[in-house]
Amino acid sequence: MKFMRATKFIVVVFVVFSLASASSGEQNAKSSSMSEETSVQVQEEIERLLKIASEHIMAREPDKAEVLLKKAIEINDPLFGKNSSRDHLLVANLATVYSRLGRWSEAEEVYKKLYVYENKTDHIVDEQVAYFMMQQGKYAEAKEILRKFIPQMMPPEGGWHGLCANAQDEYYKLKGMLATCESKTRVERNCK
Repeated sequence: MKFMRATKFIVVVFVVFSLASASSGEQNAKSSSMSEETSVQVQEEIERLLKIASEHIMAREPDKAEVLLKKAIEINDPLFGKNSSRDHLLVANLATVYSRLGRWSEAEEVYKKLYVYENKTDHIVDEQVAYFMMQQGKYAEAKEILRKFIPQMMPPEGGWHGLCANAQDEYYKLKGMLATCESKTRVERNCK
């Protein structure tokens, strides 16, 4: 179940950020001294590493994917910046790899970098950070994150009629996560 969740997330993130990168014109390198041909070669190498890393994630080989993603980030950041769409994609995938390896604390820290990039909150980032916190038993912290954005996802006054089923499923999944956090924090308080 957790693997399927991470896999779906990777595919969504890959598509969203690939489209954002293509449409935003971020294909220009930061360094003006870099030739366009070199820039294209570097971009192709990053895309190659990302593709292979994604294949390793799908094949349940997250340790191999981690090495490739770190290499891609190492190449990407100095040339295209830590605030590029491609970097967001690489960071999100690295967090997913850490979660597959059960390294929840590292996944949380890496994913929190997206807050800095966006300089705002995003329900996808919030959801993932809350999920990683829950895996570490940080239910009170996860509950606070979930409480901030779940109300924004409530259905319009007329209900779910006319909205896609995915929005409804997402809303109820998040409500379930919040209920779990509330239950766990109640138990923790009662045990003290």
